[in-house]
Amino acid sequence: MKCLINLCAQDGIVSCYSGVGSSISRMITALDTILSEGKEYDLNLITTEYAASALGYSIELKHHNSIIAHNLNGRIHEISNGTKGKITFGRVSQWEILCVNTANIIENISSRYDKVINIFNDAPMFHAIESSVAMKDAPEKLKNIASFITSNIEEEGFENAIKHFIVQ
Repeated sequence: MKCLINLCAQDGIVSCYSGVGSSISRMITALDTILSEGKEYDLNLITTEYAASALGYSIELKHHNSIIAHNLNGRIHEISNGTKGKITFGRVSQWEILCVNTANIIENISSRYDKVINIFNDAPMFHAIESSVAMKDAPEKLKNIASFITSNIEEEGFENAIKHFIVQ
């Protein structure tokens, strides 16, 4: 069976300017550890397109995460929100463009796999695909539509969610 995990996040894949970025970096490390233990999953990291001058952009972090994704038969996908990476958060209309583009890329990638797990860190991206993981402290609205809710908000909550999906 060919399996894939898509981790989608605004911050933490090619940029790190908030606590969320640090959490995503820990998630990537956890996925690398879990999947390197012989689990047969590929890993894609999906984020907003960033210009080199954008707040928090880090070529070093991008390179580091590219290696992890590559070692797990995946890659970083930088998705356009219509600003050519100049504005990373932007207006609601830019989030809508980002969500449509994210859903399209995931749909194209996923067709080659038997099982796909999509993890969305940012609420707008959460609506791009139906299957999703919500953190325990997520808003009720997100938890109500999630496929799985982590046991806690710490790193082991995320690891437990991933192991739950991988074991299934």
